[in-house]
Amino acid sequence: MQITLTLPDDLARQIQILPNPEQFIREALQAVIQQRIEQTVTQGFGMLKSRRRAVPVDFDPANMLRK
Repeated sequence: MQITLTLPDDLARQIQILPNPEQFIREALQAVIQQRIEQTVTQGFGMLKSRRRAVPVDFDPANMLRK
């Protein structure tokens, strides 16, 4: 997979000075992606956010069919 990365000129110059700029960018991207994945997993416990009023904890949709 190839990714095109656009960086500000001053940052690109600083990275090009490094001994192995490709490896630096690869490791930096991996760290950021891993951090985002961990944030996503730990925040919200995988639940969707809704603006609607919360349903009571003991709500049973089967009770609606019995009426």
